[in-house]
Amino acid sequence: MHIPRYTSNELYRRLHVGHPTDIEIYRRLSSGAERVLDLGCGWGRIALTLAEAGYDVVGVDLEEEFLKECREQVRVRGLASRLHVYQADVCAVVLDHYAQAHGPFDRVLLPYNTLYALGGAERVTHCLSALVEHLTPEAEVWFDVYDVDEYHASFDGEEDSSADEEQDPTASWEDSGKTVDVFELSQASCALQQLTVNYQARIRETGQCVGEQTLRHDYLLSNDLDIVFGAAGLELVGCYPRSTLLADPSALPEEREEEDEQLFYLAELRGKNT
Repeated sequence: MHIPRYTSNELYRRLHVGHPTDIEIYRRLSSGAERVLDLGCGWGRIALTLAEAGYDVVGVDLEEEFLKECREQVRVRGLASRLHVYQADVCAVVLDHYAQAHGPFDRVLLPYNTLYALGGAERVTHCLSALVEHLTPEAEVWFDVYDVDEYHASFDGEEDSSADEEQDPTASWEDSGKTVDVFELSQASCALQQLTVNYQARIRETGQCVGEQTLRHDYLLSNDLDIVFGAAGLELVGCYPRSTLLADPSALPEEREEEDEQLFYLAELRGKNT
C-alpha cells in the first residue's frame, strides 16, 4: 500500500502559492524596466512571467529543489537568454559578475513576504546594503508584506501567544487514493517579533503524519521598515493596498480577503529627487 510522503519544500509548494493577482501586479510594477532582480524567486512564479514579457530577469533563491523546477521551465519555455537563476542566500549573494556583464538593475522585487523570511532586521539591512551599489539611479525596489502593526499591538506587554492548532484543516487534497489534511499550529513572540507556523500533513483516515514544514517570519513593524531601508541608503516612498495596484479591483477573489490585506511598498535610492 503506497503512503504519500512530502518533503518540507513539497508542502511549501502546495501551501504557499502567492495570491492570484500577484503576477499581474508585479508585471505592471516592472513596466519600463529592462533588468529585474527577483529575490526569493522560488520556482519562478513571477520571474518566468516577467521573462516571457521580455524583461531580462535574474532570480535568486536558496532552495535548490525550487530552482530545479524553475530551470526546467526556463528550458521548456525557451527563456535561457532572458532568465538567469542562481542558488544563493539572498542576504549574501554577490551580484558583481551579473551587474558587470549586463548592467545594474532598475527594478528589484521581493514578493509575498520574502522580506519577513530573511531572518530579521540585521539580515534585511545587509541584503539591501549589498544591493544598493547594483541599482540604477532611478531604480525601484518593490516588496509586499502583511501589515503586523495592529497585530503586534494586540499583545499585552511581552506576552506571547499560545500555540493553538487549527481545528479544521488549512488545506486538503487527494493522493494515491487517500485524503491528506494539513493542520496549522502557530505561535507568535512579541518580544522577538517572530511568527512561527508549523504545518503537518496527515492521512485523514489514520491520522498518520506524512510531511511537516515549519515557517518562521521575523516580522518588521512600519517604523522598523523605515529604519532598515534608511540604514541601507534607501527610502520608502509609497505604501499601497493590493486593490489600488490592480487594473480591475473588482477582480479580487472574495474568498481570499485575508491575503488581500498585503501591503505593497516602494523604495528608492535615498536623495534620488534632491
